[in-house]
Amino acid sequence: QESLEAVARIVRSLHDLTSGSELAGDAETVVHGDLAPRNTVYIDRGEGLRPAAFIDWDLARPGRRVEDVVDMLWQYLDPGPGHSTSQFTQRMRLMCGAYGLEAGRRDLVGLMHRRMLEVVDGIASQADSGSAAHERLVEKGTLSDIRAQVSWLAAHRYELETALAQRTP
Repeated sequence: QESLEAVARIVRSLHDLTSGSELAGDAETVVHGDLAPRNTVYIDRGEGLRPAAFIDWDLARPGRRVEDVVDMLWQYLDPGPGHSTSQFTQRMRLMCGAYGLEAGRRDLVGLMHRRMLEVVDGIASQADSGSAAHERLVEKGTLSDIRAQVSWLAAHRYELETALAQRTP
C-alpha cells in the first residue's frame, strides 16, 4: 500500500514540477509515457523496497496528467482475470487519493480501456511491420495478456466506475 501511494506522489511531483515549464510547452505538463514497475527504481531505506524514481524516459513528452495517471493505474495495479473488483477499486482509489485526483475518477476506467486497446494495436502493428522487439512481445503472450485485461475491464466497467465515482471518505 505504501509503495502504491509513493508511486502516485512521485507522479504528481513530476507533473507539478513540469506544469507550465518550457518542456511542457502548451500542454498541461510533461508525461513520462511509460510508467510501470519495470521503469521504476526501488530502494530500501529500512522499511522494505519503496519507489524512488523513474527510468526509461524515451516516451516522455508534453501531455495531459491523466495520460500518466491511467498508465500508472493500469501498470501498477494489473487489472484482469483473477483479480477482485473490490480490491482493484480500493487500490485505484488509494492511488488517486495519493495523487490528489478526486474529480473525473469515474472516467479513468474508460480511458484505461481505450489506452489498452491502443497498446494492443500498436504492438500488433509494429510486429506486423517486422519490429523484432514487438514480435518478441507477441511471442511472449503480451497481446493475449492485455486482451484479457481489456475483457475483464469491460465486463466490470459499471461496477468499477460506480465505485470510483464515490467520494473518498
